[in-house]
Amino acid sequence: MEPSRPRSSGGQPPEEERLAKLLRPAGVSSSSGPLDDSVFDQIALEMKVVGLPKEWVSRPRTHFILHQIKRTKLMGMFIFQGYDDTCIPYANRSALPQTESQSLNPFEAKAFLEWQSVCKSPRLQLEKGNHCKIDDGDILFENSPRPRILGNGSEMRTVVDEVISKTTGRVYARKRITRRKLPREAQKAFESELRALTKVKNHEHLIQVCGMYTDKKYFALLLEPVADRTLKQYLSSGHPKTQTERSILCTYFGCMAKVMDFLHESEMILHKDIKLENFLLKNGRLILTDFGTAFDFSETGHSMTMANRDDARTHRYSSPEVANEGRFHRASDIWSLGVVYLEMTTVLHGKKLAEFDLYLNSHGTRSTRVHANREAVLGWFQELKSQTFTPADNEPLAWVQRMLERAMDSRPTAVELYLTVRSSQNGRFCGSCCLEQESETESESSQSPFAK
Repeated sequence: MEPSRPRSSGGQPPEEERLAKLLRPAGVSSSSGPLDDSVFDQIALEMKVVGLPKEWVSRPRTHFILHQIKRTKLMGMFIFQGYDDTCIPYANRSALPQTESQSLNPFEAKAFLEWQSVCKSPRLQLEKGNHCKIDDGDILFENSPRPRILGNGSEMRTVVDEVISKTTGRVYARKRITRRKLPREAQKAFESELRALTKVKNHEHLIQVCGMYTDKKYFALLLEPVADRTLKQYLSSGHPKTQTERSILCTYFGCMAKVMDFLHESEMILHKDIKLENFLLKNGRLILTDFGTAFDFSETGHSMTMANRDDARTHRYSSPEVANEGRFHRASDIWSLGVVYLEMTTVLHGKKLAEFDLYLNSHGTRSTRVHANREAVLGWFQELKSQTFTPADNEPLAWVQRMLERAMDSRPTAVELYLTVRSSQNGRFCGSCCLEQESETESESSQSPFAK
């Protein structure tokens, strides 16, 4: 039922009059071409001014069509069944919503479908993984008096903030990079990230790109989910605090190995920037993000590439071959993941990440770059093993030692690592999401010495 609105004694209020004119544009019929997006932006604005509910305001095109066929009372049916403006265009009558008590009759449905041509827009496809061009991308999102900044890139050229779509109400992490005087290397990194994210859609442990747009100032990606925090923030804030939290953290070992196997073997992608900060947490779910330095080797079949020394990666996680020779290989990702494993194990053994840093700074070469301070890393292993924990709790240290072998061919592959972690202690170190049947690759790898 259409909500009632206050009327003035002198007739129709001016805001309602403005809305009525917008809903009946002169010279427009169902056979007209698409109206400019700005028309619907203005309709939404006036709908808000006259006091229509938010669910109505977010559907200006649906409201426009129903107004043309004199069936605005059916807006509630569209809203209740979750149909929004991104559903336009509907393919046929059967695609339109209906209930036992409400529906468009055949003539109304035909008219609705015809009026869709006036409302079509590339913008409606944005949140379906497509790209659109727009003058100002901010108009797509709810105004926020205090925008939540999720992260910043180098030289402030890249900013990640939280936005809410006006059309669907979905919450995104919007990653924008300024177009003005954009260095070629920054553009290449953005393009690389876009290619990688487009390729690895629909994996529960990878950030998902839901749309992209270009406006006068920025290139932008819309990403899901918006994280609660990074894994580094979690581990640096006194967590895990309970046995349940410890158990969940333990499962991340297997999930990390599994997602690395997926990238290396299934998608043939090197991430090249594995670190605690690039693992996000959303309701306890682990998400790998930041593919700005990723390398797709599916076309060449060779996973060896040269590492750009100017890449904005954290040197603490760099492997010896990357730091010393500029060579990057799948084994280099494994090394970086080994450092992450070591940091996780540090916390599981009751130590703080700051204590690990302090130990590196005061032993061996006094470098916090793991590849450059092997003596201190080995000493830290012994420090952790000396804690009053069971031998089973030290098992991740055995994985870390092999992952941090200086010789690349001595490190496990991602699938070998995953099989080892998955089989440890009846799956204690692997989430149920990643405890699945062996793939053909896994089956072939199960005979490796590392997997035993």
